[in-house]
Amino acid sequence: MSTLANYLEELGTLHQLDASASVRQAVLFMCERRVGALAVTVFGEIVGVLTERDVLKRGVAAGVDLDETPAYEVMTPMLVTAEITDSVDEAVEEMQRAGSRHVVVQHPRHRADFVGFLCRDELLLAEHRRRSRRSASGVPTAVIDDGTGSVPIDLAA
Repeated sequence: MSTLANYLEELGTLHQLDASASVRQAVLFMCERRVGALAVTVFGEIVGVLTERDVLKRGVAAGVDLDETPAYEVMTPMLVTAEITDSVDEAVEEMQRAGSRHVVVQHPRHRADFVGFLCRDELLLAEHRRRSRRSASGVPTAVIDDGTGSVPIDLAA
């Protein structure tokens, strides 16, 4: 059975931005990293997720000033969380229940530590690729990117 840990190295970089950043800054951040969603944080704690859909619906369509409006005003505050040991099926079912396309992944022994961010569509598509390829080291890792640099995390620790 595939667990979320199997996908974090390939898909799970946790792109995060402070809630006080403007919507335009958030969009530029997503564009630079070629991602459609990111975690929104306050003092390092994840408080929501900002997606392209949020920006279009609650930002552009609502006519807000993208330079003056903070990301937290257009983000989705509800988060779907899972542990790296959860199966892909469990995570996808939870996303379906919550009406979300994203899941924030936690370390099972350090529940306050979020180690990844997965998109349902990418997760399902990666299942096929995972079957044909394994990590050279065999040890799953994740990356956290807060805009100041990426930090790899050994998920086996």
